[in-house]
Amino acid sequence: MDINGVTLAPSSAATGTPTGAPDEDWALIEAAFTAEERSWLSLAISAINLWNRLQVGFRATHPA
Repeated sequence: MDINGVTLAPSSAATGTPTGAPDEDWALIEAAFTAEERSWLSLAISAINLWNRLQVGFRATHPA
């Protein structure tokens, strides 16, 4: 699996379920990233999720 797939699959799972990413997805993350990189990845996913939720909540439209 390429780095994008490793990153996106667990992030989708983590934001879509109350229990977080499945163990199989987390194992892929641990194999692909250092502990520091996992921390930054978690922060990036959280920030993107926050902005998406705010945009939906305020019914923002894309400027394009």
